Amino acid sequence: MPLDRPSCYRALSARDARFDGVFYVGVTSTRIYCRPVCRARTPRAANCRFFSNAAAAERAGFRPCLLCRPELAPGNAPVDATALLAQRATRAIAAGALNDGSVEELARSLGVTGRHLRRAVTEQLGVSLLDLATTHRLLLAKRLLHETRLPVGQVAFAAGFESLRRFNDAFKRRYRLTPAELRRAASAASAASATSATSATSAASTASTASLSCAASTAGTTTADHIELALDYRPPLDWESLIDWLAARATPGAEWVGDGRYAATVRFPASMAAAPRGDAVPDARCADGELVGHVEVEMRHARRGGRATAPGRARGAIVARLSPTLLPVLMPLLARLRDLLDLDANPDAVARHLARAGAIPSPSAFGGVRIPGTLDGFALAVRAILGQQVSVRGATTVMGRLVERFGAPYAGGHHALTRVMPTAQRLAGLGTSDIASLGMPGARADAVLALARAVAGGAIVLAPGADAERTVRALTALPGIGEWTAHYIAMRALRWPDAFPANDLVLRRAAGNVTAAQLVRRAEAWRPWRAYAAMHLWRTAATPADSPSRS
Repeated sequence: MPLDRPSCYRALSARDARFDGVFYVGVTSTRIYCRPVCRARTPRAANCRFFSNAAAAERAGFRPCLLCRPELAPGNAPVDATALLAQRATRAIAAGALNDGSVEELARSLGVTGRHLRRAVTEQLGVSLLDLATTHRLLLAKRLLHETRLPVGQVAFAAGFESLRRFNDAFKRRYRLTPAELRRAASAASAASATSATSATSAASTASTASLSCAASTAGTTTADHIELALDYRPPLDWESLIDWLAARATPGAEWVGDGRYAATVRFPASMAAAPRGDAVPDARCADGELVGHVEVEMRHARRGGRATAPGRARGAIVARLSPTLLPVLMPLLARLRDLLDLDANPDAVARHLARAGAIPSPSAFGGVRIPGTLDGFALAVRAILGQQVSVRGATTVMGRLVERFGAPYAGGHHALTRVMPTAQRLAGLGTSDIASLGMPGARADAVLALARAVAGGAIVLAPGADAERTVRALTALPGIGEWTAHYIAMRALRWPDAFPANDLVLRRAAGNVTAAQLVRRAEAWRPWRAYAAMHLWRTAATPADSPSRS
């Protein structure tokens, strides 16, 4: 969206949630910046400055609002960014890439020079890489101060600061409050927000937003068992379809779906842990030293008059609960959760484009479709190989056997989670017979091993931000991995919105029994959101998509 003042002010006046995270407004009379959905009184147009990102607002001297909390705003998917490189860098920084690494290391991981990366980010976002990293750290710290009772020291290290002194200095310099002062102010603002949200005189135009904030305010508990945080998004979001998709593919022991909730074990390299030695953060590690834990997400629907509204009639709050052991990797974990649920998508923009291109009959037919991601790109890729030429249920059974035999045991307190997905390094050391004995042809076992060795050796990176087209070429160069499998992996593990498994039999039938070549030609008009068109066609066909016509 162009940041022209009339368009931005209209969206601000309407509190239009479609523009949440697309821009921010700085109010010159208060020196505070807000999301366009903020429930505070709309400022005069003459007092508004508009920014494309939070870092730019903070660089201009504005502090984040305690009411609408800019740190909760959804981000922008890759197709929303004018420069893919700047977006990939932003994604990596949000996941903590500059907490321990350097700008040069980040640039190398993105395939460019440090100078080129600095220039791209400055041109596109108007801030430096270090300003961007500081803003992400401070907003995460603000969020933890607001939503949890974690000690300030744990907040500082979870947000990527090397020392408590540096955290306190940066926080006070940027926000003109100490962390303790902000926590007290946030508590007062939350109490006032809850009171106003339940007031009988609330304006009808802000009812759904107020309901969401009231629901979200119930997130943020901290106990010995878990930490709870809210995850925001742009509506609409078809939560039921998303959960159903994940449920059909949940790996026994490592994933669980029930009562509208999704839970899974996760693991991170010890090198990604942010907490320093001696800090009072619970620690849980596999035998290989990796940090492990589990997460659970659910949607809590807004309540009105003491009754929960129907899922399709009011926007709900997505809440994540995570093991305290995962606090040291909170930044990359939150990024993975947002990718898992595709929370940075802009469904309104996607729907309008696909309707104009003829992929869907009207924008309303899109219905908040999301592309399910994954918490583990390698495990997703293995599952995609195991799903070749078999049913979804059959692939789930074999994946469960693989995790039971080669995954590490887990005893983290969740009733249904008992294993952790095996790493590429673990599988790379096995032989064909080890994998084939799980119940698959030797050629498919060889494909799993080839993938594991490529990932373990660093030749292939299966994570958002990786060069999607280059990764697809590398995947199809491996034995037993064809275009369908590679594009399916790119769609979910790499978060490539233009991935398109054109030779999928279900897609071809849903498109009118066309050939793969005909479908590719038709889908040219659907770029850069062909993956969303595929999800819509799969949903329309009401047929699982893990059974391609060819792999």
